[in-house]
Amino acid sequence: MGHAHRARNKFIPLCVGCHGSDLEGNDALSSPAIAGQWDWYIQAQLQKYKAGLRGNDPTDANAYSMRNFVKDLSTKEIADISAYIKYDTRVKQQKHSFEADSKRGKQLYQACIACHGEHGLGNAELKSPKLVGLQDWYIVQSLKDFKSGKRGNAQSDSEGQLMRSSAQLNETEQDMKDLAAYVNSLVK
Repeated sequence: MGHAHRARNKFIPLCVGCHGSDLEGNDALSSPAIAGQWDWYIQAQLQKYKAGLRGNDPTDANAYSMRNFVKDLSTKEIADISAYIKYDTRVKQQKHSFEADSKRGKQLYQACIACHGEHGLGNAELKSPKLVGLQDWYIVQSLKDFKSGKRGNAQSDSEGQLMRSSAQLNETEQDMKDLAAYVNSLVK
């Protein structure tokens, strides 16, 4: 029995409670789309939750809940979940949840290309995730969390620290919204 099959039977029913039946995210629960995300990224993030590098701020209810969900998973179980999410490769364009200028966002995205790629597909060598397929509100919230230090502040989280530094380039929330609108337009 493969990783994806084990995960589908044992864990994915728990994941869909927050992330949706097709892992497309759930805006009402502030849960991001995870369908189509790279397995190595999902695995790394679940490991960060387990180690307390993510979700250690009790004011961040969703991340704190994820940390509690993941804390007792074994390395094998995390690999199974990650394999299933990779197996579920659907990526869809998300609806717009706010007014934003995607043309301006394209200019702002130029600073993101080095890590996340021209088409928002990420970079395994740099451990940068796909951005394409994420909800615009989640991109904005992630940028805010990196900028404020809720995320990416652990000494041993070098990728998070790099992203925290990069998030500082977005001076305003509107910058973040414009950037997210452009990323949302990358899904074909």
